This record gives sequence, structure tokens and C-alpha cells, in this order.
Amino acid sequence: MANARRIAIKSIAQVRGMVDGIAIEAASRLVKLLQHSFPDIPIFGTCEELLEDCTPTAWTHMGSLPRQVWPVTPNVYLKPTGTYPRNARPRIGISWRGGTMQTHERLRNFQLDYWKHLIAGWEAEVISLQYGNREGDAVTLGIPHDAVAIADLDRLASMISSCDLVVSVTNTTVHMAGALGVPCISLVPSKPDWRCGQEGERMAWYDS
Repeated sequence: MANARRIAIKSIAQVRGMVDGIAIEAASRLVKLLQHSFPDIPIFGTCEELLEDCTPTAWTHMGSLPRQVWPVTPNVYLKPTGTYPRNARPRIGISWRGGTMQTHERLRNFQLDYWKHLIAGWEAEVISLQYGNREGDAVTLGIPHDAVAIADLDRLASMISSCDLVVSVTNTTVHMAGALGVPCISLVPSKPDWRCGQEGERMAWYDS
């Protein structure tokens, strides 16, 4: 059994041949998206719900699965339940904030003025994928910000899927784009999180 961790859910396909069955315990706001993405795997929002339904003989944290199946084979595994409207223009989604004091936000983020300069020359529709109360930032950048959709992880997944490209600091948006197969440029700090790797131009977890 597994506690959901976003970077390693792609390991599920590799681990299936090693066990008789799989159940996943995930954060409640991930349940709908994961149920649609893995219709043949029971998904539960709490450990109590899982234990009411089945009796696991073994369990592991999702982030520990690569110990069993390394190297992880990148694959597209998330499937949002719906689509997000778009027009015929190329669309780029951006996310400009990530982390907390404990996860080194000062190393991940930079001033909005730099973002304004960055997106000014893009011949594309630019939309916000930024989680949290960032409507004021979006106004400053001159881009639409659908806070209601972004707060719902299933709808956020559909927003990301509607993009031709995602550009983001290191946060959940990067991992969702990779899991959805959407091309993503991740703006990585000079002292990166281990998931980004220490060298090269690609993460080990994703093809996109």
C-alpha cells in the first residue's frame, strides 16, 4: 500500500507486476484526480478509509518506491476529468511562487518585474497557474488568474493540459506538468532540491 507522493506515482506501473494488488492513500484533494487517472486502483483520502476496505500485507511511502523500481520509467499518468477552454493561440502557463521558509522560498523565487520582462516578448496567450491568493500579482503581470480553478487540483490539471508550455519555479506545477506530459521549463535555483538533480537539463521523473 502507498501514501501518495507526487514525484513517484509513475512508479505504480512498474510495481504492479511485483504485487497482487495496490491501494493508494492520498491527500483528500488528490483523490478525484487519482481516481480518474487510475480507475482500476482503489484510492482513499485517509488511512482509516483504506483500512475499512482492505487489509494490506505491506505498505510503503510513495516517495520510497524508486528503491524498488529504479530507474523509474517516465510516463504520462495523470488524466484530468475535464478540459479547460482555450482559443487557437499558443498558450503558456506560468507559476512564479513556490516554497515556504522551511523549504527555502528565498532561493526559489524572484521579483515580479523580472517576470514582466520575461513574458513581455512572448507571442502567446499567457495564463496564471499560480496557487494561492496571488490575484494582485496576476494583475501586475497583466494575465488572467482563475483562482477557483487553480484551487481545485483536478481543474488545475485541466488548465495545465490546455497549455502548450509551462514555465514555473520549482513547485507542484512542475510535477503536474510532467505527470500530464506537458512541456515544462523549470526555473531551478542554484542550490536545487534533490528531485531536480545536480546536472543536466531534464528531471529523471518525466519525459516532458
